[in-house]
Amino acid sequence: MRKYLFFYLFVAICIASLFTSCDEDDDVIRSSEANITSFTFDTTVAANAAVFSQPVIDEANATITFKAEESGDVSALVPTIEVSAGATVTPASGSAVSFASGSATFTVVAEDGTSKTYTVSCNMGSLIQYDFETWATPEGAMYPEVVNPEGWATCNDAVALIKNMGPIFGGITYTGEYPVRQTTDAHSGSTAAMLESVDTQGGSILGQTIPKVTAGSVFLGAFNALAAMADPMATTEFGILYDKKPVKVSGYYKYTPGAEFYNAAGELQADRQDACAISAVLYEVESEDETLNGSTIYTSDKIVAMASFGTGETVAEYTPFELNLEYVKDYDASKTYKFAVIFSASADGAAYNAAVGSTLYIDDVTIENEVVAE
Repeated sequence: MRKYLFFYLFVAICIASLFTSCDEDDDVIRSSEANITSFTFDTTVAANAAVFSQPVIDEANATITFKAEESGDVSALVPTIEVSAGATVTPASGSAVSFASGSATFTVVAEDGTSKTYTVSCNMGSLIQYDFETWATPEGAMYPEVVNPEGWATCNDAVALIKNMGPIFGGITYTGEYPVRQTTDAHSGSTAAMLESVDTQGGSILGQTIPKVTAGSVFLGAFNALAAMADPMATTEFGILYDKKPVKVSGYYKYTPGAEFYNAAGELQADRQDACAISAVLYEVESEDETLNGSTIYTSDKIVAMASFGTGETVAEYTPFELNLEYVKDYDASKTYKFAVIFSASADGAAYNAAVGSTLYIDDVTIENEVVAE
């Protein structure tokens, strides 16, 4: 009898333990968090080479967006994904996913079974990059000693006129450096662009005013030497034909303002300090010959988008800058546009107000564009 008593007691203890274990499991709180906390692409991996802008998570709308080169392969991108503790995601982190249709969905399941689906969209775009490694005399230049960075126009052409015509027609002898020069003080690679506002003495050539200080400037566009004697502001033809929608201009710069600031009359202004300026302007044209110049580039009603940045502070080390274009008119891919990016060592240099020695370095400039269907 005692043998059976022990047996029944053992069975009772086992059953009690089983129910106790179930009760403890029921007391465990399982998380309902089903969020993607990080979604990135390792662009050093060949499969992700087309990605040029990392994903941005919009948690409120359960969307994620990123950008890839319009000519790139997005059929098997490999994202790295992190989710809420205890949750799982499908497709899994590290899996190859096609974004050829423009988007893909990812579902996160929490510990308690709660699920959330994210739509991840790939926006196609393009990058245009300038490294300032190659310099040459511009095609059709009046003076072959002028050397500019490839793809850019500069104020060197204006200073070449002063150097060559000043002694003959204006009694001006300027023998100093050209304002825009190639320098080995680069952010990356071998060289960068150095823009210096230089003392060109002031005076006049054939009745046209020569500034006391010529601001160092680099811009997308062309220098029209033939306009110099009629209207100096018309010499800077800002903008190149552009068949894309620019959204951002970025790069690296450093800056030192000059110590002596002069106004357009050549008078020293002890209470004024110089500042550099970086700007981007997209504008509409009716023909390829139409252009905005120094008088109209920031005021024309043809402007579609614009962004600008400037500082009068000393920036001793290369520092990133970013211009996000603000559109004041809708972009229409069927229309014709020109796009200008302008760098100046003296923000008010176009009005002949600048400090001698103000120096702006620029390197690794990138223009980011969106693809817009006609």
